[in-house]
Amino acid sequence: MVTTAALRRVGPFSSDVVGADWVPWCVALTDEVPAIGFVDRVLVRRRIHAANHSLQASTDRTSWSTALRSHLAARRREQQ
Repeated sequence: MVTTAALRRVGPFSSDVVGADWVPWCVALTDEVPAIGFVDRVLVRRRIHAANHSLQASTDRTSWSTALRSHLAARRREQQ
């Protein structure tokens, strides 16, 4: 669970990374929250079906590394 303020600061998923768009988003979110923990209860259920975007898009490790590289490059640009 995350505060609305932290979610607003992080913003939406990147539209330039398909399939692993959540990876840089999660990394950015960790910069905004003081600690990450887990709730030992089911809070959300996900319905999986053949038309799910995540099942159609490539979510292999190459996509993840590309997403992370993109996020790190954006961070470096912001720091300059």
